[in-house]
Amino acid sequence: MATEGDTADLGNHVEVRTFSESSLPLVVRPASDEYRSLDALLDWGRDHFDALDRALVAHGAVLLRGFEVPDTAAFERVSDLFPPYELGYQGGATARAKIAGRVYEATHVPPEVWIMLHQEMAYMRTFPSKLAFYCHVSPVEGGETTIGDMRTFTAALPTRLLDDLAHRGVRYQRNFISPDTIDGRTNPVFNHMNWVEAFYTDDPRQVEADCAERGLEYEWQPDGSITTWNVLPGVAVHPIAGDTVYFSQLHTQRPHPRRMGNDAWSAYSQVYREGAHHPYNACFGDGTPLAEKDMMAIYVALDDVTVSFRWQHGDVMFVDNLHTGHGRNPYVGHRDVQVALIA
Repeated sequence: MATEGDTADLGNHVEVRTFSESSLPLVVRPASDEYRSLDALLDWGRDHFDALDRALVAHGAVLLRGFEVPDTAAFERVSDLFPPYELGYQGGATARAKIAGRVYEATHVPPEVWIMLHQEMAYMRTFPSKLAFYCHVSPVEGGETTIGDMRTFTAALPTRLLDDLAHRGVRYQRNFISPDTIDGRTNPVFNHMNWVEAFYTDDPRQVEADCAERGLEYEWQPDGSITTWNVLPGVAVHPIAGDTVYFSQLHTQRPHPRRMGNDAWSAYSQVYREGAHHPYNACFGDGTPLAEKDMMAIYVALDDVTVSFRWQHGDVMFVDNLHTGHGRNPYVGHRDVQVALIA
């Protein structure tokens, strides 16, 4: 549960609690109708920014609920309490459209697909320190943005595996198909993006410049696709808390039936036969695949820390990108959850 110290630090205009015994997320509500308006929320956020930032580091996620945040423009003003991450999503692991300003849609991944907990852009040399999510439309069923404490997750992993991730690192390899591709690789379940949607440009020279800016090696393939790769540490030290946590997308960028589901895995295996350019792959930095027992240890530990809650229109959730992973449950109906990246 939230402590009295949390409430005192965040002022008397808000009420602070959690949904359960878990400290994730910390839920902040207006103490009365007088403090529900967007202007009141922004004033409170500016006046108590340091306390909000500390709460975000400590709890890993802070959910603002019950305030008047009716649309994208209002969400962008709330996210502007924190400085923006300027590099955007070029070369990212999933396609997403910009809605307005610094606000993007959360993901293009089809609604039937479950998205496993991950830390945003852990496969890049530079990445946002925080994220802001906004619920504009909650789906009829499902669609929760799942979250999980990566500190607890890290502590549950074998020490040997963490040492390997720290010292051997992780090699990420991606392939982005030509925008003219019309074969089975375009199945959205496989998330095999073309390089135009991944880099937001149809200029190959700009793609190459974006790769250089992000520290990605690259090679254009004869079929018009481009393959990129890099090697990064599999753990990171939190710049404020000073703790070392798992920071990797090794578990999401390696094709595996546990992550994809049996039906998608079967279809994937038919399309991506030997010699094919896979949409993504990850292994240790020296090229060694992760042992199956270690993959399963990661999956089980992720399941153990995953929590979720039902979105409500107007919800804004700030997430610490190192301390907290996020994902998404499958859903039915229209869903409009938006995201902004924070430096």
